[in-house]
Amino acid sequence: MPPQLRDCVAQAQPVLHNLNICRITCEIDEAFIPALDQLRLDFNASVATLRTALRKVGENAFSIDASAGELSAAASNLSMRTERQAASVGNGRGPRRDYRDHGRNRILLA
Repeated sequence: MPPQLRDCVAQAQPVLHNLNICRITCEIDEAFIPALDQLRLDFNASVATLRTALRKVGENAFSIDASAGELSAAASNLSMRTERQAASVGNGRGPRRDYRDHGRNRILLA
């Protein structure tokens, strides 16, 4: 392997290892030989895009978690109100309702 190519591989190897162990802040800083430098630039751009995507995923996960907490609290609140209303009806202390039979007869239900 030509020495210049060996240098490029030597620079890329630790960075690729860091990426492999989920260290997504890695970049190849030192320029490669002109014939291969676009590869380095593309790699760095890809890692930057990956960081942005993962940051958005994290933000969305946080938002979903917050919304799930709100839904859980609302469901719990609804459950407690339903239980209270069911107990109230079961004890005969339910609210009186005024129903009209097509506007002619008034019917009161307890």
